[in-house]
Amino acid sequence: MQNQITTVGPNRGGSTSDYRDPVNLNGAWAWPTNRGYVITSYRGWRWGRMHQGVDISGAGNFGSAIYASAGGTVTYVNNTCPSQGRGYGDSCGGAMGNEVVINHGNGYVTRYGHLHQTVLVRVGQTVSRGEQIGYMGNSGSSTGAHLHFEVLYNGSNINPLSIYQ
Repeated sequence: MQNQITTVGPNRGGSTSDYRDPVNLNGAWAWPTNRGYVITSYRGWRWGRMHQGVDISGAGNFGSAIYASAGGTVTYVNNTCPSQGRGYGDSCGGAMGNEVVINHGNGYVTRYGHLHQTVLVRVGQTVSRGEQIGYMGNSGSSTGAHLHFEVLYNGSNINPLSIYQ
């Protein structure tokens, strides 16, 4: 399992001045997708508003495994949206589609959005670093199969790549 969750993909798009290599995975946080990923959108202004996470595609795409990036407690699950949404502008799940939120303690929370409807965890469940929590989908306001990955620290969004520096 270690090879599945701790791989580094190419740095495509986004600001290369900020991240020569997108992530350093020698720390406490696991990467949430399989090898072969591509970051298709970084945190920053997009389409007239702040995009609070990174969008990760490739990695086997639709139906590939999504993993908890660290141990914690599941605090929110939505799996009421179709696995294949209606595309950009679909408001199912508040636009995030099917989603899992994990509280890792010490002020850190992660959000995993646009998941497949088959979510493998429930609210209140304790998960481990690298444990599979669901599958990559295309739910909510999404332009294709990918994972929208966000990190919050003390209630504020931070650049998800910063936890891997």
